[in-house]
Amino acid sequence: MKFIKSIFIGLCISLLLLVLIEVSFRVYDYRFKYRHLPVRISKGEIDIPFEEIQIYCFKTGQCVRDPNLIWRYTKISGSKFYQFNSFGLRTINGRELKRSKDKHAYRIIVFGGSHPFGLGVGYEQTYAQQLEKLFKREKHKWSKTVEVINAAVPGYSTLQVLNLLKYQMIHYAPDLVIIDAGNNDSILLTIDYPWKDSQMVGKNPVLCQMLNLAERSSFFWYYRLFLNKIINMNNIYKNIDDGRNSPRVSREENKRNLEEMKKKAHDNNFKIVFLSQMQYKKGRLERGFGEIVEPFIDIYAQLKDKQNISDYFLDAVHASIKGHEEIAKIIYNYLAVNPGYNPGYIDKTVNADYSISGQR
Repeated sequence: MKFIKSIFIGLCISLLLLVLIEVSFRVYDYRFKYRHLPVRISKGEIDIPFEEIQIYCFKTGQCVRDPNLIWRYTKISGSKFYQFNSFGLRTINGRELKRSKDKHAYRIIVFGGSHPFGLGVGYEQTYAQQLEKLFKREKHKWSKTVEVINAAVPGYSTLQVLNLLKYQMIHYAPDLVIIDAGNNDSILLTIDYPWKDSQMVGKNPVLCQMLNLAERSSFFWYYRLFLNKIINMNNIYKNIDDGRNSPRVSREENKRNLEEMKKKAHDNNFKIVFLSQMQYKKGRLERGFGEIVEPFIDIYAQLKDKQNISDYFLDAVHASIKGHEEIAKIIYNYLAVNPGYNPGYIDKTVNADYSISGQR
């Protein structure tokens, strides 16, 4: 009896100790470590390591593990500035998407990472919504009403975009899909984030649920970090070769993912177009990470010679309001001169009113 009582007291003390440790780590996290992070994210100021943002989102429950998407955002990740629906997509007031569409509707879905998502700008200021406004402004020229869904998710690689399209958004009957993804593929693996995306998809749903519970704990993350620092853990760093870090998605995988998206479009009878990736560095615009797959809109070529190019960006990859407006115009002009990529001319001569340069 005394033995059982001793075990019970020991378990209670251990549990109390764990609770105290967890509370201590949470106080440190939310009072000190992450105090300014939400504000910086809302402003589009992302010079923070990728894994730090990921850990923050998992700890706060803003992200959960997903068997096919690796992770997705939750409705509680919403704020006054960013609001999400149950699928983890940015919407107004958490509005859910309707699978069905009007027979006179032309549905465009935009995929990508935090740039097309609109990090640092309001929902209505994203180029997806600006594109919809351009079509509505000139609705007298088109035979269908255009709606644009923003399915871009911060941090998503081309593999995640492919799976989001394949497993979820393909059921929303798109007429046209715009792919603006690639830069996130180039994020280098680290000791804190040592797995390639291809190693993280297809996880068991039960394992994902278990991780979702564990990863809400600050203690879990610090304990895991401790283990990562001192133990090889069955060659967990095999992707990190002598400090020459590998990217989340290689160029070969990037090209393969884009080509598979193109095949999905062909097999499911919708159009697809890819946007060039770009980065603003040291006062000049450079091409971003990613292979070129046709049909291709070269946004980079359209913007690189703009005067005061810094006005078009908030940081290295995220467009400002002005940048989103310009990208929307470039896409609109491309669609306008390419029959089959637009909702159909009422006046067949209308395409003579548009021009675009720098296409590839």
